[in-house]
Amino acid sequence: MSSVFRLIFGALVCALFALANAPVSAQGNPCSGGTGGPGHCIDAYVAVNIWVGTVQLYSAGGELLSTTSYITVESSDQGSDPVNSFLAPLQAQSDATYIEDNTALPAIVRDNIASFVGTNGLGTAWDGVTYPSPAEQALYSLLTSQVPPFQITADTGDVLLGTQFEFVNAWGPFGPVPDGSNDYIAGASNIDVYERTIEEKLMSTVPEPPRRQPAATAA
Repeated sequence: MSSVFRLIFGALVCALFALANAPVSAQGNPCSGGTGGPGHCIDAYVAVNIWVGTVQLYSAGGELLSTTSYITVESSDQGSDPVNSFLAPLQAQSDATYIEDNTALPAIVRDNIASFVGTNGLGTAWDGVTYPSPAEQALYSLLTSQVPPFQITADTGDVLLGTQFEFVNAWGPFGPVPDGSNDYIAGASNIDVYERTIEEKLMSTVPEPPRRQPAATAA
């Protein structure tokens, strides 16, 4: 599925999901039956990518020296206008809560996602169509940051956890937007989690580093 088609199809899926999960009447706003006065109900869709990686470092003789895990997160950039500036932190917090409560997601994601909540959304900004994405590239850099020379002996590549559109969080309505419009925003986020494992082996000419205990690191 191309990135553009995936984004469009994802927006449609999330819109239907948000509609199915919206309350019939709530908070006296335009998203719940037109009872909110002159404002509008704005529909929104956010694509969230979570990249989880583990690197296993082996000695030249094949002994496992360390196992380290990393996580990077990004959300489709919604812009910096008043509506999106109001929405971004609320959407990010809602998505983080959904992730923390979803036991189908890896523990490293649930335990560290709160650290990625920001005023501009969940994680770093992403244009929604570029692959490899910035967060995907950042993860690979973290996984291959061992002191050289070493060789990569195995790499699973990025493997999608579950299926596309399996993890969808409906949020809102949020509002009114503080611009005097009395607008509210409701929508959903599609959350894709990708897992990758890389095995690296030190070359025989390099002194082996001290053995470390397995660690999970959020980045």
